[in-house]
Amino acid sequence: MGAILACVGFIFIVAAIWDGIETLVLARAVERRVRITTLYYGIFWGAVKFIALRLKDRRARHMVLSAYSPLSVVSLIVIWATLIVIGYAMVYSGLGIPFTGEVQPSFNQLLYASGITFFTVGYGDITPTSDLGHLIAIMEAATGFGFLGVVIGFIPVLYSSFSRREASILLLDAKAGSEPTAYELIRRHAEADAWPELISLLKDWEFQAASLLENCISYPVLAYYRSQHEGQSWLRSLTAVMDACALIETSLDDACPNAKSLRFQARATFAISRHLVVDLAYLLAVKPEPNRPLRITPEESAAMRHRLRSLGAPILACDDSQERFFATIREYEPFVIALSEEIILDVSTWIPESEKLDNWQVSAWDKVNHF
Repeated sequence: MGAILACVGFIFIVAAIWDGIETLVLARAVERRVRITTLYYGIFWGAVKFIALRLKDRRARHMVLSAYSPLSVVSLIVIWATLIVIGYAMVYSGLGIPFTGEVQPSFNQLLYASGITFFTVGYGDITPTSDLGHLIAIMEAATGFGFLGVVIGFIPVLYSSFSRREASILLLDAKAGSEPTAYELIRRHAEADAWPELISLLKDWEFQAASLLENCISYPVLAYYRSQHEGQSWLRSLTAVMDACALIETSLDDACPNAKSLRFQARATFAISRHLVVDLAYLLAVKPEPNRPLRITPEESAAMRHRLRSLGAPILACDDSQERFFATIREYEPFVIALSEEIILDVSTWIPESEKLDNWQVSAWDKVNHF
């Protein structure tokens, strides 16, 4: 019985350490589905999603969903540490390791001894007395020291990636609106005749999409981190940029002086952005539904093009490029909608539903335009 207990404890230790290494250290996607992390996030996110979808108050829902990501990371680290501490306690108990005192300690006391050894506190009130016990204690202390070091290094990396992502979203605010849309992005650049600036913006988002892809493959939990502003999200911003790329690539008039460069950059940004949403849908086990209605109808597309042309944007009439336009949208929209429903993030519309002030134009004290 003791040998079985020690073996189970050893399995706990190895499983927790290996899962932690795969999650925190290995910068790649892990194909194996039966993992502590996979099971944990499946259960935890399922419970949070169940609660959030039943909250009628939008702010309360946003608070619950915003708290999920950081709490899930902390909770996962606690689970790993708990499994390791319990595992070593089981090894001590199963192997009958003698400790200081006349009576063999209870399992609760072994848990205490394992905990202070793992966290390298070492009060010395209960210590192993045999050579084997000393060896196991040294191994546990080394495990705890390495584990805490990896965790301390992991948290800043995670939040650094989050901060870079949020900076790109905020920079899009003045170019495409606080709730960005493809129409608003193209309209603002058309009115200013700022096509070179639009090329630069799309180039920045090509890099941003590549960075998001690399980070989300390594740390999929980043996809659940929400923006500080309720109306903004990485998925909404990315969708608006992809929509703009689709419209530019299929419908930009050659009369635009920067047509070739703009179309080339739009194609490049679109390619890496679609790569991102497809891979992330696979990582999160989200299945797209290709037959769902699109976010824009042919009538809405014609109206949008007409409005843009009236503002000076060199966009072709609907009849000249509609087939290619809608074929391009179908390449990414099913994945975007599937991700939106899975992680409960809104995606952008094509045209703003109403005239709204940007976030920089309002304050918490008054809601009128002072700019």
